[in-house]
Amino acid sequence: MDRGHASLVSRPSDKLYRDTMLDNLEYVERYNEGGYHPVHLEDSLDGGRYHIVHKLGWGGSSTVWLARDEQIQRLVSLKILTARASKEDKESTMLGYLDRRPGQDPGRGNIISITDKFRVEGPNGTHTCHVSHLSGPSMGQLIQTAWQTAGSRQLRGSLARRLARQLAEAVQYLHSVGMVHGDITPTNVLLRLTGIDSWSPDEVYCQLGHPRQEKVLSTAGKELGVYAPKYLVQPTSFSKVEPNYFSQDMVLIDLGETFLSPSPPPKGVGTPNQYASPELLLKKQASTWSDIWALSCTIFEMRSGFPLFESWLGYDSHVLEAMVRVLGRPPESWWSAFEERGTAVMKVEGAGQYSLVDQVSEIGAEDEPPLRGEAPPRPWMEPPGTRPSSEEVCCLAGLLQRTLNYMPEERLPIEGILRHKWFTEDF
Repeated sequence: MDRGHASLVSRPSDKLYRDTMLDNLEYVERYNEGGYHPVHLEDSLDGGRYHIVHKLGWGGSSTVWLARDEQIQRLVSLKILTARASKEDKESTMLGYLDRRPGQDPGRGNIISITDKFRVEGPNGTHTCHVSHLSGPSMGQLIQTAWQTAGSRQLRGSLARRLARQLAEAVQYLHSVGMVHGDITPTNVLLRLTGIDSWSPDEVYCQLGHPRQEKVLSTAGKELGVYAPKYLVQPTSFSKVEPNYFSQDMVLIDLGETFLSPSPPPKGVGTPNQYASPELLLKKQASTWSDIWALSCTIFEMRSGFPLFESWLGYDSHVLEAMVRVLGRPPESWWSAFEERGTAVMKVEGAGQYSLVDQVSEIGAEDEPPLRGEAPPRPWMEPPGTRPSSEEVCCLAGLLQRTLNYMPEERLPIEGILRHKWFTEDF
């Protein structure tokens, strides 16, 4: 559950620690001055109020932990920023701006709220900690089904449309108050959990699995020191959680790239390339229109189970090539910018041959039957091989055609997206 971005701490040329073997662990070399705060299971923070139980995820600017709030006896999410990220803490600033807005809007309820904030001193500096309600897996985790090697990769159509509409409402609220999220991806859309406050410590490990640990070892002849933890913890995958604890509602997280519309960052934002608009990739121009592009890519992935613009290792040149194959040749005003990237975009054969209609039509086409002995599909997943109806293919492709326009100002605004019939039809 990646809840961050590119490293805020430069990678040292001389490695202090041995490489890790477990998957999905933060880069241990970032445990240095200005970097991550070392955390261990059973640690207590903020005067003993928050007790570390498990790990939820990590990103370039934070680690995220499952903690029990001993004051109110409730499980919470505890995000600990790197010391360097704590100096700015854009997310708190943006959420504070939202909290000062008068009135209530349905979209605000689908955006993360910080319920408590405190600081912790450590060997790597001073770290800001954000406490929020505990949510479940990200859309990225659900559709990637990391615990499953075969079977369906797509959410049930009705659930995908419900969650996509909630996501669009959250984006609409941000845009209505003059804000741009800047990092709309499946990994920043979480499924809410329900009925979890009654979990005992034993029930937590029954539902989430016991934390897997890997000892941190220094390179030969060097002392471990106090900067890194004694071991790293692999985040839970939520793969064992019983279905009745999952709601059908989502929450949009991570406002670390968010900004006010009149003041776009001159160097763009950290949106991963697969969800970045052409103007963001090529000119570092972020706006509500780049949000619309990222939202559209995320909606497609939530419905299909695979990225719209797939690329090898996420290189921007490969993403641009994928755009041309799906959307066709860009307008002449954009073509020179594509060329200047120095990619093979100009040589792409069959520009537009894999149209949006083709992409939507292919949903479910490559599903494989579950392997023998593998758990059956979860209730929120379509049975393997389920294909969208011709009516939905036409409808969803039509929505994407109006939002994935090379020219930013010609994209359908968020209000028009919410009025689109793909969200309301029962296909």
